[in-house]
Amino acid sequence: MMTAPPRTAVPFERGSLLWRQDTRTFRDALYFYWPVADREIWIQSPPWNELRVFSCGWYVEAHRHFWERRGVNEGIYIYCTDGKGFYRCDGRQWTISPGELLYCPPLTHHSYGADLREPWTILWMHVSGPEVSFHSDLLGLTPSQPVGRVGIRPRAIAAFRTLFHFMKPPLTGARMAALSHSARLVLACLALENGEVVASEVIGAGIQRITDHMERHIAEAADLPAWLKLFGGSRSHFQRQFKRATGYAPNDYFLRLKIRKACGLLAASNLRIGEIAEQVGIADPYYFSRQFRRVTGANPRAYRAQIAQHETVRR
Repeated sequence: MMTAPPRTAVPFERGSLLWRQDTRTFRDALYFYWPVADREIWIQSPPWNELRVFSCGWYVEAHRHFWERRGVNEGIYIYCTDGKGFYRCDGRQWTISPGELLYCPPLTHHSYGADLREPWTILWMHVSGPEVSFHSDLLGLTPSQPVGRVGIRPRAIAAFRTLFHFMKPPLTGARMAALSHSARLVLACLALENGEVVASEVIGAGIQRITDHMERHIAEAADLPAWLKLFGGSRSHFQRQFKRATGYAPNDYFLRLKIRKACGLLAASNLRIGEIAEQVGIADPYYFSRQFRRVTGANPRAYRAQIAQHETVRR
């Protein structure tokens, strides 16, 4: 069997969506498995046994990667961020492309692997416990529809990195809690953004830079020239890709960030409506109230009253 030629490892950089390394075989991939004894301990450890992560890892350009499993009592999530792969189960086959999430249900006879010409780069985890079916339902993944498009999601990848960071012995109660919560965060990030398609890693990183910039400058006016500079493309291309990634035009998305910030200020401060409008960079309080109602369905005063009533009832 021919050995793939050596590749120069590319270090992880701030803002990158993948962790690069020199991976030619599965042995070179980064992964961790809990041994059987630790798995048995976790199974008997409520409440952290509701969602257990028995293994996880990532595999860059997975040359000749292939697994076949029959009757394993674990669900397997495989998130493809580059290249291509395939999944076979019950006489059917699916092609897995960048930005797609594959779910292999427990107790099935299935196989999956990398495309020979364009081997996939994947992040994966094996999960078990009563919550597994809940999360697959949340993601809209079923045995008959095991593949979903979620796009290249930087926050989900960052959450996955945190999950892998916690995969180290000893398996204490605190570690089980950290792993369970990290796995939930990974799946929740993917579920929240399910269907928001980003065509490539470069576009995903560009959009992420812009949304981060928006959040840092929430008290300022919309700044299309600055956003275009961060994106590095034409205005029409930027607007098209931004809406594709977030579901909103840039100005509308920025306005919704402002309204989200205003909701927090209405709930947690005694600032007047006009002062809150200024805090989020909207000089005209009447315009602010109209936009607030358009986004939330209630005017600012009614929203604050609803929050106050909820807090009173909860106490």
